[in-house]
Amino acid sequence: MKKILFLSVFLLIFSACQTETNLIDFFSNGNKSYSGGFENAGYKIETKIIKKDNKTFMVENIVDTATIVQKIFIIDKNKVVLLSSKEIPSPSFDIGKISNFNGEIILKTPLKVGTSWVSSNNKYEITEVLKEDTGTEVTVEKTFPNGNKELTTYQNGFGIISKSFLNK
Repeated sequence: MKKILFLSVFLLIFSACQTETNLIDFFSNGNKSYSGGFENAGYKIETKIIKKDNKTFMVENIVDTATIVQKIFIIDKNKVVLLSSKEIPSPSFDIGKISNFNGEIILKTPLKVGTSWVSSNNKYEITEVLKEDTGTEVTVEKTFPNGNKELTTYQNGFGIISKSFLNK
């Protein structure tokens, strides 16, 4: 009986330690509005997650007073890749046919402090991982070739919650 109890407790603890982070959990469908920006006009991000050809894509339409920028990402188990970023005439979630899956890796597992990578000549490093009541927050520092930095914080179940730029 003691062996069964010990084995049950061991398996329970082992399985709890093996929980896997799915990067798709750091993004969500929906609209988010932000204040600030040029002349404090603010902007809105419309996000839609699309499953196509056994792949998971995320489309963001970033709408401000003058432009609409569409970003298309592919999200898999180990990384989030920015495939395209371009200005479009009107909001759309049509991603068309995508054949090139190379792009800039913006988030990568393991989600732990010190994880680093280089993508599109930019250096990335996870600098903070916080377990909050509202979910896990991961901060990524992106260093551009000229030394400028961008800090982006993602929150599980919400997406980007903070973005700041540091000039060299």
